[in-house]
Order: sequence, then C-alpha cells, then structure tokens
Amino acid sequence: MEATILIRGCEVTINDADTVNLSEFTFSGGDIRTWVALDYGRVLGIVFAGNEQDALDELADSGRLDRYRVTVEDMTEYGKEEEGIARLGNANEPFDLGPMLLEEIKTPKVSFVACIMARERTCSHEGCEKANLPGWKACSIAHAAPATWRAEGKL
Repeated sequence: MEATILIRGCEVTINDADTVNLSEFTFSGGDIRTWVALDYGRVLGIVFAGNEQDALDELADSGRLDRYRVTVEDMTEYGKEEEGIARLGNANEPFDLGPMLLEEIKTPKVSFVACIMARERTCSHEGCEKANLPGWKACSIAHAAPATWRAEGKL
C-alpha cells in the first residue's frame, strides 16, 4: 500500500516497504514519533523513534544511510574535529548526512475498536455471496453499488 503526503510543500510517495522498524509503531502517541528520511525527495526510510537521534541510529543500523557513510580514508577531509560528521548506529560509524532531510510526520489518530470492527464487518445484504477478501467478510455487490441504490431501497 502507498500514500502521497506533503513534506515541506513537496509531494512524497511512501509505502510499506519504506518502514524500518514497524514493530515500534504505535497509534497511542506517547514517546514514539514517526520520522521520514529523504534524499532530494526520495524516501530513504520511515522510522518510529522517540527522538531524532534514535531515528538516525535506526536508519544507520538498517543500512538505509549507507550512501552517507564516510570511509576511514575520507575521514582526513573532516579534520580532527570531524566537522560535519554524525556518529550513528550501534557501531558509532561516521556519516556525512549533507543533503539528507529527516522530518517528523504526524501519526494519524486511529481507534483500535474501529480497526477491529472494520476487520470483522459482515454484509447484511440478503442472498449475498460473501467475497473472501483478506481479513474481510464483505459484500462485493453492495460495496460496488452507488450510494443512491441504498437510499432508493435497491439493496
């Protein structure tokens, strides 16, 4: 599944494959927030973390920031102070994040009960052959019909 969202006025398409640590995702808010890493509008990854540093560490550990990793040979260009270098991930490796943008995006508020009800819904259309959609018991006829048919009593 994919969606197009606006980030700083630009349309960005995200999909399920972009997520790095989906197990950390929560609708409840709390300390976990949703972050998207971009490189000139291209999605590098979506992570769920409590702060920017944790998000960057997750991205580094997942390999999504490999293009920004600085080799030992190239470290001399950054001097003793390592100006422009971010030490990330469990290995504390050097990265030059130059053009990368890390942006927090709002997590939509969703009702757990509404999700359960949607998954368990069944069609009350008499004589309907239930469509076996993944996780759904839905009427293919009723859901494809124009809303006016319901109002006019045709369903």
